Amino acid sequence: MEDKRITNHSELKESYNRLYKKGEGKLCVRTGNSFNDWVLNILQPGRGTSILDISCGQGFFLKSALEWTDLCFGGDISEIAVFKACWLVPKIRAIVTNSEMLSFRENSFEIITSLGSLEHYLNPEHALKEFSRCLKPGGRVFIFVPNEYYLGYFWNVLRRAKGPTHDQDFERFEALDFWKHMISREFDIEKIYKYNPGTGVSFFCAFCRSLGMAIQGKLWAGIKFTGVNVFFRLIPLNISKYFGFLCRLPRVKTGPPLVNSKPEVPKQ
Repeated sequence: MEDKRITNHSELKESYNRLYKKGEGKLCVRTGNSFNDWVLNILQPGRGTSILDISCGQGFFLKSALEWTDLCFGGDISEIAVFKACWLVPKIRAIVTNSEMLSFRENSFEIITSLGSLEHYLNPEHALKEFSRCLKPGGRVFIFVPNEYYLGYFWNVLRRAKGPTHDQDFERFEALDFWKHMISREFDIEKIYKYNPGTGVSFFCAFCRSLGMAIQGKLWAGIKFTGVNVFFRLIPLNISKYFGFLCRLPRVKTGPPLVNSKPEVPKQ
């Protein structure tokens, strides 16, 4: 499913400035730190690893990433989002940039993340090429996208005749095969992860939290919390809510030697 109300990048930028100013729409995966921790535990960045979060929004992921590395960078098409990110996490370097024409030099980052963003680009293929350009040889990309055929969406269609939406002016929801085909044109896909509500924490953590609830007299809430974790963990990949693609460049990149290995951030 693709929405065509937005036709150019100026309109897209205006749309996101409005959304971030008013706080409208589903502008992030609303799972607290558990989602960020889930991504970071997959990537396992070292203290000196450079990370670029593309379409960083208000900087929630970068705030968590600072617990792993000091080299955290962000970019977003919305000036308001970048302002909020820099206010939330002063230690990061975030700039206003179009994800399809990134304002970073090539071979700059060891890790690039795109978390729930690729589906909101006018030309996602162009963005993937920019990810590749800015990634260092041997670097990794983690791309997180929604599934049009998530099990829960079928219930919404049956009950309300309503398809999936993130309440944004331009969005697309596609099946696993579509995303896999698009991403594999630019990267080697090492692994595809599934992500469903309540599965950002491990079963062991969910059980311990449920046990704590039971001790506090909230037995039913504890049982429900563990039950949700188990149920959504059992959903097959093809009908899960989100896909996480862990990728690398398909071959060693050739290009001019690096004079400085640190990412270069344009002056504002």
